[in-house]
Amino acid sequence: MSKFAIISPTHIKGKKEEAWKNFRDGGYIAFGAICTTDLSTKTEEEIRDIVWSIPRYRKGEAKRRLNEYLGFMSLEPGDYVAVNNTNDGLFGVGRITSNYYFKERYHDTGSTDPNDFYCHFYNVEWIITQYKKRKDIIFPDEKSWAPYGIIKVYNKTPTYIKRILDNN
Repeated sequence: MSKFAIISPTHIKGKKEEAWKNFRDGGYIAFGAICTTDLSTKTEEEIRDIVWSIPRYRKGEAKRRLNEYLGFMSLEPGDYVAVNNTNDGLFGVGRITSNYYFKERYHDTGSTDPNDFYCHFYNVEWIITQYKKRKDIIFPDEKSWAPYGIIKVYNKTPTYIKRILDNN
């Protein structure tokens, strides 16, 4: 069974469209500006230790961030991903075509911090690249994606995503 992920192209306000263009044009999704360790050979316990050792995450958000890292690392070829613009809409929908890989200092988050790059990746075949407004794809009785957070992974593809893929 394939998984489905909603991911934000950046955590920097006002930079999402530019970061989405990098995702789209580069054929990838990226995550993890703070953790600059290659996780490809790490166990879940080792990933936990790495994430929990990051000083910025010690202020009550370490558990949530760990779940985001583990969710991201659980993705595999054939899973679907949508790139959100908070709660306003979706920039695009695609299918993951590679295993996880690490590439240091590649995806610029748009931050003014010169060291703020995402370095955890999957290649993606983009199926939908035209912006879809939330109000145009979510029916009133459907639950939408969470507007905030970097990534959320689900065990099944939501109905609204199936519908827009079928109409593509």
